Amino acid sequence: MKPEHVENTTNFLVYCIEIYKTRYKISGMEVIQVFGQNGILDYIVECYGALHTTGPEYIIEDIAGLIGERKQVAESRDKFSRLVEIFFDMLHTE
Repeated sequence: MKPEHVENTTNFLVYCIEIYKTRYKISGMEVIQVFGQNGILDYIVECYGALHTTGPEYIIEDIAGLIGERKQVAESRDKFSRLVEIFFDMLHTE
């Protein structure tokens, strides 16, 4: 990766963190935590080419939508895992 691309991407990551922080009135550390837990930092880097051409509202909505989708997937996975545990517990108790 070229140094100027790394710098541009890094600056854009900081920009995304700042606009998200401002919109949701949370600290930068909280944004980093939410982004990290949901793979958003990687998403921003991977989609830099498209995202950096959009406005702040689109970026925020895109990121918020992705976080929502990933949380739903995680919740569904957790529910499924719990159902599997219950099923196996029932098998072993009979």
